[in-house]
Amino acid sequence: MNDISLSEGKALLAGWINSCASIAESAQFLCGSQHEFVCKVELPSKQILEVRADRVEMAAALMFFEIQKAVSPALIKDESQSPKTTSNATIERHIVENFESSTTKLRKETIGVSASDGLRLYIQNLASDFAKQEGQLARELLTKGFEEFEERMYTESPSEILNEYQSELDIFQGDKSHQWMVRLDRHLFIRVKMTAKNQGRSLSQIAAGCLAHALNEQPISTRQRSEVAKMLEKFKGPKMRALSEAVGLGEKFSSLLSGVIVGRTVAPPKLVKSLALHFKVPSSVLVDSFQHSFENTVVPAFKADCKPTINAQPISWEVAVKALNISEAEMTRLLKFL
Repeated sequence: MNDISLSEGKALLAGWINSCASIAESAQFLCGSQHEFVCKVELPSKQILEVRADRVEMAAALMFFEIQKAVSPALIKDESQSPKTTSNATIERHIVENFESSTTKLRKETIGVSASDGLRLYIQNLASDFAKQEGQLARELLTKGFEEFEERMYTESPSEILNEYQSELDIFQGDKSHQWMVRLDRHLFIRVKMTAKNQGRSLSQIAAGCLAHALNEQPISTRQRSEVAKMLEKFKGPKMRALSEAVGLGEKFSSLLSGVIVGRTVAPPKLVKSLALHFKVPSSVLVDSFQHSFENTVVPAFKADCKPTINAQPISWEVAVKALNISEAEMTRLLKFL
Protein backbone atom coordinates (compact mmCIF):
# COMPACT_ATOMS: atom_id res chain seq x y z
CA MET A 1 0.00 0.00 0.00
CA ASN A 2 1.38 3.42 -0.95
CA ASP A 3 0.40 7.06 -0.61
CA ILE A 4 -1.19 7.00 -4.09
CA SER A 5 -3.51 4.14 -3.09
CA LEU A 6 -4.50 5.98 0.08
CA SER A 7 -5.22 9.16 -1.89
CA GLU A 8 -7.36 7.22 -4.37
CA GLY A 9 -9.29 5.70 -1.49
CA LYS A 10 -9.95 9.10 0.04
CA ALA A 11 -11.00 10.48 -3.35
CA LEU A 12 -13.41 7.58 -3.91
CA LEU A 13 -14.91 8.05 -0.45
CA ALA A 14 -15.27 11.81 -0.96
CA GLY A 15 -16.85 11.26 -4.35
CA TRP A 16 -19.32 8.75 -2.93
CA ILE A 17 -20.29 11.11 -0.10
CA ASN A 18 -20.71 14.03 -2.51
CA SER A 19 -22.86 11.89 -4.79
CA CYS A 20 -25.12 10.97 -1.87
CA ALA A 21 -25.38 14.62 -0.80
CA SER A 22 -26.18 15.74 -4.35
CA ILE A 23 -28.92 13.13 -4.71
CA ALA A 24 -30.38 13.99 -1.28
CA GLU A 25 -30.83 17.61 -2.41
CA SER A 26 -33.50 16.43 -4.86
CA ALA A 27 -35.47 14.58 -2.17
CA GLN A 28 -39.20 15.25 -1.93
CA PHE A 29 -41.28 14.23 1.08
CA LEU A 30 -45.01 13.93 0.43
CA CYS A 31 -48.06 12.79 2.36
CA GLY A 32 -49.42 9.63 0.77
CA SER A 33 -52.61 7.74 1.44
CA GLN A 34 -53.28 5.49 4.40
CA HIS A 35 -51.33 7.63 6.88
CA GLU A 36 -47.96 7.21 5.19
CA PHE A 37 -45.08 9.38 4.06
CA VAL A 38 -43.59 9.11 0.57
CA CYS A 39 -39.97 10.02 -0.18
CA LYS A 40 -38.80 10.42 -3.79
CA VAL A 41 -35.37 11.26 -5.21
CA GLU A 42 -34.06 11.53 -8.76
CA LEU A 43 -30.72 9.91 -9.59
CA PRO A 44 -28.27 11.44 -12.09
CA SER A 45 -29.41 8.69 -14.47
CA LYS A 46 -32.96 10.14 -14.21
CA GLN A 47 -34.10 7.02 -12.38
CA ILE A 48 -36.65 7.81 -9.65
CA LEU A 49 -36.30 6.11 -6.28
CA GLU A 50 -39.39 5.96 -4.06
CA VAL A 51 -40.00 4.61 -0.56
CA ARG A 52 -43.00 4.68 1.75
CA ALA A 53 -43.26 4.50 5.53
CA ASP A 54 -45.65 5.44 8.31
CA ARG A 55 -43.21 8.00 9.73
CA VAL A 56 -41.15 10.62 7.95
CA GLU A 57 -37.95 9.63 9.78
CA MET A 58 -38.50 6.01 8.74
CA ALA A 59 -38.96 7.09 5.11
CA ALA A 60 -35.70 9.04 5.32
CA ALA A 61 -33.87 6.01 6.75
CA LEU A 62 -35.19 3.69 4.03
CA MET A 63 -34.26 6.19 1.32
CA PHE A 64 -30.75 6.41 2.74
CA PHE A 65 -30.43 2.67 2.25
CA GLU A 66 -31.74 2.89 -1.34
CA ILE A 67 -29.35 5.72 -2.23
CA GLN A 68 -26.51 3.74 -0.71
CA LYS A 69 -27.27 0.85 -3.07
CA ALA A 70 -27.72 3.13 -6.08
CA VAL A 71 -24.41 4.99 -5.85
CA SER A 72 -22.18 2.15 -4.62
CA PRO A 73 -21.26 -0.23 -7.49
CA ALA A 74 -19.22 -2.36 -5.09
CA LEU A 75 -22.25 -2.90 -2.88
CA ILE A 76 -24.43 -3.79 -5.85
CA LYS A 77 -21.81 -6.19 -7.14
CA ASP A 78 -21.52 -7.90 -3.78
CA GLU A 79 -25.29 -8.28 -3.58
CA SER A 80 -25.50 -9.80 -7.06
CA GLN A 81 -22.76 -12.35 -6.33
CA SER A 82 -24.00 -13.44 -2.92
CA PRO A 83 -27.07 -15.58 -2.25
CA LYS A 84 -30.11 -13.53 -1.24
CA THR A 85 -30.63 -14.99 2.17
CA THR A 86 -31.79 -11.69 3.69
CA SER A 87 -35.36 -10.63 2.99
CA ASN A 88 -36.45 -7.05 2.46
CA ALA A 89 -38.46 -7.24 5.68
CA THR A 90 -35.29 -8.23 7.59
CA ILE A 91 -33.32 -5.39 6.01
CA GLU A 92 -36.09 -2.95 6.92
CA ARG A 93 -36.18 -4.26 10.49
CA HIS A 94 -32.42 -3.70 10.85
CA ILE A 95 -32.83 -0.15 9.56
CA VAL A 96 -35.60 0.52 12.06
CA GLU A 97 -33.59 -0.93 14.95
CA ASN A 98 -30.47 1.05 14.05
CA PHE A 99 -32.49 4.20 13.49
CA GLU A 100 -34.42 3.93 16.74
CA SER A 101 -31.27 3.31 18.78
CA SER A 102 -29.52 6.27 17.18
CA THR A 103 -32.39 8.74 17.65
CA THR A 104 -32.27 8.29 21.41
CA LYS A 105 -28.79 9.81 21.33
CA LEU A 106 -29.50 12.66 18.92
CA ARG A 107 -28.84 16.15 20.12
CA LYS A 108 -31.61 18.64 20.60
CA GLU A 109 -32.17 21.44 18.12
CA THR A 110 -33.31 24.96 18.94
CA ILE A 111 -36.20 26.85 17.34
CA GLY A 112 -36.35 30.61 17.73
CA VAL A 113 -40.00 31.49 18.39
CA SER A 114 -40.83 35.10 17.56
CA ALA A 115 -44.10 35.81 19.34
CA SER A 116 -45.72 38.29 21.67
CA ASP A 117 -44.65 38.56 25.27
CA GLY A 118 -48.21 37.51 26.16
CA LEU A 119 -47.74 33.99 24.80
CA ARG A 120 -44.53 33.40 26.70
CA LEU A 121 -45.88 34.90 29.92
CA TYR A 122 -48.94 32.68 29.67
CA ILE A 123 -46.74 29.59 29.29
CA GLN A 124 -44.51 30.70 32.16
CA ASN A 125 -47.51 31.09 34.48
CA LEU A 126 -48.95 27.76 33.40
CA ALA A 127 -45.60 26.05 34.01
CA SER A 128 -45.61 27.49 37.52
CA ASP A 129 -49.19 26.25 38.10
CA PHE A 130 -48.19 22.68 37.29
CA ALA A 131 -44.69 22.80 38.83
CA LYS A 132 -42.86 22.40 35.52
CA GLN A 133 -39.92 24.16 33.93
CA GLU A 134 -40.87 26.65 31.22
CA GLY A 135 -38.71 24.87 28.63
CA GLN A 136 -40.21 21.48 29.47
CA LEU A 137 -43.79 22.73 29.13
CA ALA A 138 -43.01 24.61 25.90
CA ARG A 139 -41.48 21.46 24.43
CA GLU A 140 -44.53 19.39 25.45
CA LEU A 141 -46.94 21.95 24.01
CA LEU A 142 -45.08 22.29 20.71
CA THR A 143 -44.85 18.51 20.36
CA LYS A 144 -48.55 18.04 21.11
CA GLY A 145 -49.64 20.81 18.74
CA PHE A 146 -47.48 19.55 15.90
CA GLU A 147 -48.43 15.89 16.32
CA GLU A 148 -52.10 16.86 16.16
CA PHE A 149 -51.35 18.77 12.95
CA GLU A 150 -49.68 15.68 11.47
CA GLU A 151 -52.66 13.52 12.37
CA ARG A 152 -55.28 15.93 11.01
CA MET A 153 -53.53 16.68 7.72
CA TYR A 154 -54.49 13.25 6.38
CA THR A 155 -58.15 14.30 6.31
CA GLU A 156 -57.97 18.11 6.33
CA SER A 157 -56.20 20.80 4.35
CA PRO A 158 -52.80 21.52 6.00
CA SER A 159 -53.10 25.23 5.16
CA GLU A 160 -56.53 25.44 6.80
CA ILE A 161 -55.23 23.73 9.95
CA LEU A 162 -52.33 26.19 10.12
CA ASN A 163 -54.74 29.10 9.59
CA GLU A 164 -56.72 27.81 12.57
CA TYR A 165 -53.50 27.64 14.60
CA GLN A 166 -52.69 31.21 13.55
CA SER A 167 -56.09 32.47 14.73
CA GLU A 168 -55.42 30.88 18.12
CA LEU A 169 -52.02 32.56 18.18
CA ASP A 170 -53.67 35.92 17.43
CA ILE A 171 -55.27 35.78 20.89
CA PHE A 172 -51.86 36.49 22.41
CA GLN A 173 -50.80 39.28 20.03
CA GLY A 174 -49.68 42.47 21.76
CA ASP A 175 -47.55 45.54 21.26
CA LYS A 176 -44.34 43.89 22.41
CA SER A 177 -42.74 40.72 21.09
CA HIS A 178 -39.34 39.12 21.10
CA GLN A 179 -37.68 35.85 20.19
CA TRP A 180 -37.26 33.05 22.69
CA MET A 181 -35.86 29.59 22.28
CA VAL A 182 -37.56 26.18 22.44
CA ARG A 183 -35.42 23.03 22.28
CA LEU A 184 -36.73 19.93 20.48
CA ASP A 185 -35.49 16.44 19.75
CA ARG A 186 -33.77 16.47 16.39
CA HIS A 187 -36.20 14.19 14.54
CA LEU A 188 -39.17 16.36 15.63
CA PHE A 189 -37.25 19.49 14.67
CA ILE A 190 -36.70 18.08 11.17
CA ARG A 191 -40.40 17.30 10.76
CA VAL A 192 -41.40 20.80 11.83
CA LYS A 193 -38.79 22.33 9.53
CA MET A 194 -39.96 20.25 6.57
CA THR A 195 -43.57 21.28 7.23
CA ALA A 196 -42.59 24.94 7.32
CA LYS A 197 -40.80 24.56 3.98
CA ASN A 198 -43.63 22.62 2.33
CA GLN A 199 -46.30 25.04 3.55
CA GLY A 200 -44.36 28.19 2.70
CA ARG A 201 -44.28 29.45 6.29
CA SER A 202 -41.50 30.31 8.66
CA LEU A 203 -40.27 27.82 11.24
CA SER A 204 -41.07 30.33 13.98
CA GLN A 205 -44.63 30.78 12.71
CA ILE A 206 -45.32 27.03 12.70
CA ALA A 207 -43.83 26.62 16.19
CA ALA A 208 -45.76 29.53 17.71
CA GLY A 209 -49.02 28.30 16.20
CA CYS A 210 -48.48 24.81 17.62
CA LEU A 211 -47.80 26.28 21.06
CA ALA A 212 -50.96 28.41 20.98
CA HIS A 213 -53.15 25.56 19.75
CA ALA A 214 -51.89 23.12 22.35
CA LEU A 215 -52.73 25.57 25.13
CA ASN A 216 -56.40 24.89 24.37
CA GLU A 217 -55.82 21.22 25.19
CA GLN A 218 -54.16 21.87 28.56
CA PRO A 219 -55.88 21.16 31.88
CA ILE A 220 -57.29 24.31 33.49
CA SER A 221 -55.44 25.33 36.64
CA THR A 222 -57.14 26.67 39.76
CA ARG A 223 -55.37 30.01 39.24
CA GLN A 224 -56.67 30.34 35.67
CA ARG A 225 -60.23 29.55 36.69
CA SER A 226 -60.11 32.02 39.58
CA GLU A 227 -58.59 34.85 37.50
CA VAL A 228 -61.10 34.49 34.68
CA ALA A 229 -64.04 34.30 37.11
CA LYS A 230 -62.95 37.54 38.81
CA MET A 231 -62.47 39.22 35.44
CA LEU A 232 -65.94 38.28 34.19
CA GLU A 233 -67.67 39.28 37.45
CA LYS A 234 -66.90 42.92 36.65
CA PHE A 235 -69.11 42.91 33.57
CA LYS A 236 -72.59 43.98 34.61
CA GLY A 237 -74.97 46.70 33.44
CA PRO A 238 -73.21 49.29 31.26
CA LYS A 239 -69.99 47.26 31.15
CA MET A 240 -71.88 44.22 29.85
CA ARG A 241 -73.52 46.33 27.14
CA ALA A 242 -70.12 47.73 26.13
CA LEU A 243 -68.63 44.23 26.01
CA SER A 244 -71.56 42.99 23.92
CA GLU A 245 -70.89 45.75 21.42
CA ALA A 246 -67.14 45.06 21.42
CA VAL A 247 -67.53 41.36 20.54
CA GLY A 248 -70.01 42.02 17.75
CA LEU A 249 -73.38 41.19 19.31
CA GLY A 250 -74.55 44.77 19.80
CA GLU A 251 -75.51 46.59 22.98
CA LYS A 252 -79.17 45.59 22.93
CA PHE A 253 -78.26 41.91 23.04
CA SER A 254 -76.21 42.12 26.22
CA SER A 255 -78.70 39.79 27.93
CA LEU A 256 -77.66 37.06 25.49
CA LEU A 257 -74.02 37.60 26.38
CA SER A 258 -74.84 37.62 30.08
CA GLY A 259 -76.53 34.24 29.68
CA VAL A 260 -73.39 32.85 28.05
CA ILE A 261 -71.04 34.18 30.72
CA VAL A 262 -73.04 32.68 33.61
CA GLY A 263 -73.36 29.42 31.71
CA ARG A 264 -77.14 29.42 31.11
CA THR A 265 -76.60 29.50 27.34
CA VAL A 266 -74.09 27.41 25.40
CA ALA A 267 -71.49 29.74 23.91
CA PRO A 268 -71.39 29.58 20.08
CA PRO A 269 -67.89 29.08 18.55
CA LYS A 270 -67.56 32.47 16.87
CA LEU A 271 -68.60 34.31 20.02
CA VAL A 272 -66.07 32.32 22.07
CA LYS A 273 -63.37 33.29 19.59
CA SER A 274 -64.32 36.99 19.81
CA LEU A 275 -64.27 36.87 23.61
CA ALA A 276 -60.92 35.05 23.59
CA LEU A 277 -59.41 37.75 21.36
CA HIS A 278 -60.90 40.48 23.56
CA PHE A 279 -59.64 39.05 26.85
CA LYS A 280 -56.46 37.43 25.43
CA VAL A 281 -57.36 34.12 27.06
CA PRO A 282 -57.51 30.69 25.34
CA SER A 283 -61.00 29.66 24.28
CA SER A 284 -60.88 26.51 26.41
CA VAL A 285 -60.35 28.56 29.58
CA LEU A 286 -63.38 30.74 28.84
CA VAL A 287 -65.62 27.76 28.06
CA ASP A 288 -64.47 26.09 31.28
CA SER A 289 -65.33 29.26 33.21
CA PHE A 290 -68.84 29.39 31.71
CA GLN A 291 -69.46 25.73 32.58
CA HIS A 292 -68.05 26.13 36.07
CA SER A 293 -70.27 29.17 36.67
CA PHE A 294 -73.38 27.22 35.68
CA GLU A 295 -72.44 24.23 37.85
CA ASN A 296 -72.02 26.52 40.85
CA THR A 297 -75.19 28.53 40.32
CA VAL A 298 -77.07 28.94 43.58
CA VAL A 299 -80.67 27.76 43.26
CA PRO A 300 -82.88 30.61 44.50
CA ALA A 301 -85.29 30.07 47.35
CA PHE A 302 -89.01 30.08 46.46
CA LYS A 303 -92.40 29.65 48.11
CA ALA A 304 -94.24 26.37 47.90
CA ASP A 305 -96.96 27.84 45.64
CA CYS A 306 -94.48 29.52 43.28
CA LYS A 307 -92.00 27.16 41.59
CA PRO A 308 -89.66 28.88 39.12
CA THR A 309 -88.42 27.03 36.05
CA ILE A 310 -84.79 25.99 36.49
CA ASN A 311 -82.97 24.36 33.57
CA ALA A 312 -80.87 21.34 34.50
CA GLN A 313 -78.70 21.96 31.41
CA PRO A 314 -77.67 25.12 29.53
CA ILE A 315 -79.93 25.96 26.59
CA SER A 316 -78.54 26.14 23.07
CA TRP A 317 -77.61 29.42 21.41
CA GLU A 318 -80.27 28.83 18.75
CA VAL A 319 -83.01 28.38 21.35
CA ALA A 320 -81.89 31.51 23.22
CA VAL A 321 -81.86 33.61 20.03
CA LYS A 322 -85.24 32.38 18.79
CA ALA A 323 -86.78 33.18 22.16
CA LEU A 324 -86.09 36.88 21.56
CA ASN A 325 -88.69 39.16 20.01
CA ILE A 326 -86.48 40.40 17.17
CA SER A 327 -86.61 40.81 13.41
CA GLU A 328 -85.78 38.02 10.98
CA ALA A 329 -82.64 39.88 9.86
CA GLU A 330 -81.34 40.26 13.41
CA MET A 331 -82.07 36.61 14.17
CA THR A 332 -80.17 35.51 11.06
CA ARG A 333 -77.18 37.65 12.05
CA LEU A 334 -77.05 36.26 15.57
CA LEU A 335 -77.37 32.67 14.40
CA LYS A 336 -74.25 33.18 12.27
CA PHE A 337 -72.24 33.09 15.51
CA LEU A 338 -72.76 29.32 15.48
